[in-house]
This record gives sequence, C-alpha cells and structure tokens, in this order.
Amino acid sequence: MSYTEAKERYAACGVDVEQAIETLKTVPVSLHCWQGDDVRGFDTDPNKPLTGGIQTTGNYPGRARTPEELMADLDKVLSLIPGKPKMNLHASYAIFENGEFALLQPNDVLKALQDEGNFTRLMVLQEELKTLPFGEVWNEYCRRCNRPADGEWYSEIETYEKEILEARA
Repeated sequence: MSYTEAKERYAACGVDVEQAIETLKTVPVSLHCWQGDDVRGFDTDPNKPLTGGIQTTGNYPGRARTPEELMADLDKVLSLIPGKPKMNLHASYAIFENGEFALLQPNDVLKALQDEGNFTRLMVLQEELKTLPFGEVWNEYCRRCNRPADGEWYSEIETYEKEILEARA
C-alpha cells in the first residue's frame, strides 16, 4: 500500500492525514527509560556491578565513560528521530502534552456517533481504525523530516555501535 492509498483510507474515516503530519512536526518526542546515571563507569569503578535502580535496559552496550560520551550517543539517537525531540533522562514512560497520540483518530466523528447513540457504527469504526495503515503515514512523516523510515534506521545504529561504541571498549 502506498502513502496516497493510506491517506485516502484515513480520509474516508474523517482524518486529515496532512494536518496530522503538520501537527506531529511540533510534537515533542520523548526517549523513554534511558537512565544515564546507571551506565557503568560514570560515578563508579567500571569493573564493579551497576549501581541499582532500573539500570540500563535493552541492548545499550553501556560503554559511555563520561557525560560527553553519553551525550554523543544521545546525539546519534536524536539524529534518527523525526520531529521535535524531547528528553527526560531519568524517568519518563509517555508524555503526551496535548493528546497528540490521537492525531490519526477521527475524534469528532467518534464523538458524534457516541452522542447520537449510534454505538454499532461507533464500534465498527473503532475496529476499522485498528487496521488502517499507520505505518505508511509514519514513513511519509519520517521522509519529510529527512529521517530513516521503519526498517532503515537500525543499520545506522549498528554502524554507530561498531564504529563508536566498540572503540570505547
């Protein structure tokens, strides 16, 4: 399916995809749960175990030895995120300041159906929304922000790990 087809399917449900993309460009994107103070070597002997807390999660190699190295790592991550990045380095799971998570949801249509008591059509539309091609819209947004689309960004992470992080070891 193409972006144009995805846009048409959303339009049939009352969603203006172009408006959603323009709004999304102004939405801060948060990095979740990357706890810099538990990276091995910051405040402790790099040969000792991590300090506790949530520690580093996922596959972050934990090779940042200084705040400058951590910032370089974060700069790389932020260079791959489209839109307006926002960061809280210690604890944040989701920050939606203005309900941005629902940009591709026809809220006015859903509210009207609920207010009319048309619960069958409301349920059908809610189910149809689950299968709409969000990925095509996201990839178009990434393209417009000059960022890699799904399936393209991970190779940049692997290159960064090999060229930068492994060199720190």
